Amino acid sequence: MLVFLMLAHAVLGEGPEAAVIAARLRAEFPGFSIEGFISGYPVSNLGAAQAMREAAKLVPIR
Repeated sequence: MLVFLMLAHAVLGEGPEAAVIAARLRAEFPGFSIEGFISGYPVSNLGAAQAMREAAKLVPIR
């Protein structure tokens, strides 16, 4: 849920809110990455995976 919340804030232009959630993700899951999430979740919808990648570029987390 945190990943989707972070990405939603990022897409809506709410950078500070997205950054707070990104910091929480880094603290709770030090090895977190969008690519790892997409492959591990798994996100099978290619459009959704691409949208997540694009949104993640707006947040200081990889």
